[in-house]
Amino acid sequence: MFGRLTSVLSKVFKRKSLYGFRTREDFAQILHIERQRADRADSIFTILAFAPESAGVREATYKQLEDILNRRLRNTDFTGWLDDERIAASLPGTPPRAGGR
Repeated sequence: MFGRLTSVLSKVFKRKSLYGFRTREDFAQILHIERQRADRADSIFTILAFAPESAGVREATYKQLEDILNRRLRNTDFTGWLDDERIAASLPGTPPRAGGR
């Protein structure tokens, strides 16, 4: 059982899509797993969502956001698409106030 689960998770955690962010489906699966982990361990995780305001600057904003997040996030953090316009970062073990730093 754990071998199969490890194999599935390994593929999901490594796979990335447009601008280096995980697909909506993969990110939703990661969030589900993180929620289960947090519930079992009675711990927390924070989700930061980002949405560019103007359609004209989205591509540049997504690329800039990818660069910033790649520099700032830990190995245990994950990024992905929430929907067609919003990017999010999952920060396990991070209280909400610390997530914005």
